Amino acid sequence: MPSNPAPTATVVPAPWHLTIQPTAGDGVRIASMDIRSFTSPLLAPGDVILAVDGRPVHSMVRLESYLRACAPGAMVVLTVLRNETTIDYAMLQVPADDAPAPAPASAAEQRRPGG
Repeated sequence: MPSNPAPTATVVPAPWHLTIQPTAGDGVRIASMDIRSFTSPLLAPGDVILAVDGRPVHSMVRLESYLRACAPGAMVVLTVLRNETTIDYAMLQVPADDAPAPAPASAAEQRRPGG
């Protein structure tokens, strides 16, 4: 039975809004990006993310893990390869407006006092 092939692309959700794909070498390529991505003023499809905060990116899973671990308000430095030039982009802050909504209150918390 053949093994499952590696995914050819995956989506990194808000606030990143990136579709990424593996490369033959180091890093992960940005296949596409939503206009809502806070990275859109700096990054572009075709850029290859080589590192996040100095940590090398060797797979899509590793990149996703690094990006999901970035807390709202945190500053993030992405090392990117574009047209054979390596650039360090310091993202000012990971936006907080796309942070997950708080969990709904439990039934006990929703009861009125004296009820």
